[in-house]
Amino acid sequence: GQGFDHFYGFIQADTDHFRPQVYQDHTPLDPALGRKDYHFTTDMANHAIEAINNLNAAAPDRPFFMYWATGAVHAPHHAPQSYIEKYKGRFDKGWDKAREEVLERQKKLGIVPPETKLPPRPAEIPAWDSLSPDGRRMAARQMEVFAAMLEHADHEFGRVLDALEK
Repeated sequence: GQGFDHFYGFIQADTDHFRPQVYQDHTPLDPALGRKDYHFTTDMANHAIEAINNLNAAAPDRPFFMYWATGAVHAPHHAPQSYIEKYKGRFDKGWDKAREEVLERQKKLGIVPPETKLPPRPAEIPAWDSLSPDGRRMAARQMEVFAAMLEHADHEFGRVLDALEK
């Protein structure tokens, strides 16, 4: 009732992506019920692709607007285990080193000018080396899951783009 023909998604913040409370239009659903492999971002992509295919079949020349916004990478960070495993150990060096490596890669790719310097680390973020070993393990794991969730969302959005191209 807010200018869109249909809605499929969640409304509340901090939604569990493995067992979300989803609404289709005004109807609450539990799409994960009984499914071990469920992830909301995949489900949302499936619904978007179905909508694109249905629109194309019924009125291929009719323009449409779709707002496809995932919960990634807002808390909680939930990604399929297979994506998380790909990042195991990738952030063990910490965020200070990761920042340096990202900037160097951006310079090599021509994304930023070669003279670009990193800004100072924000004062509220501690130096990686100041963390305890347990703190470093926890922070590295959090970065792994964040990266995994972002890659998973990118993959699913790619499926939606493929449907549009088709």
